[in-house]
Amino acid sequence: MKLIARLVFICAAVLVIVLAIANRHEVVFNLDPFSTEDPALSFKAPLFLVLMIAVGVGILLNSLGSAVRWLHKKAKSGKTAP
Repeated sequence: MKLIARLVFICAAVLVIVLAIANRHEVVFNLDPFSTEDPALSFKAPLFLVLMIAVGVGILLNSLGSAVRWLHKKAKSGKTAP
């Protein structure tokens, strides 16, 4: 089982490295939906960095939602942690 987990991790790491190398060009990340001509809040970053941050935020939000559901379920059952 550890071997399979390591192989999956290595494949994912290779995929991330290839993605980073293929998408090195800079893009403008705009957080101002009202002004596309002269945005108040924007920055330039490599595309792979924007993608990695988006994936990371998604993972964090999923973890937070999962923790909230677990705490809610635990509180409903009335069990306390040892």
